[in-house]
Amino acid sequence: MYDHFILVHAGINFNAPIPFEDTESMVWTRRFTVSEPYYDKVVVHGHTPVSLIDIQNSLQEVGEQRKINLDNGCVYNSNEFYGHLCAVELGSMRLYLQKNIEK
Repeated sequence: MYDHFILVHAGINFNAPIPFEDTESMVWTRRFTVSEPYYDKVVVHGHTPVSLIDIQNSLQEVGEQRKINLDNGCVYNSNEFYGHLCAVELGSMRLYLQKNIEK
């Protein structure tokens, strides 16, 4: 089951000759599109904070976008749409949230 996922910090440069050797993109990229021959994979990543609504939408539209951004900006705990540590159970696509409780 997990063969259908690519887990990475930031993203993948699918335009690189060997995408998995572009470690700079894996750590720093903020925008990417999943392309052939990897279109059968879903990229699970973070690095760029998005709202809870965007995360929930990406879980529902995973077949279309082929990527899930789980970064809800845990450090932004004063914003009602941010400030969570997020995890997803890949089998069910169930989202788990832990609100940042630091003051």
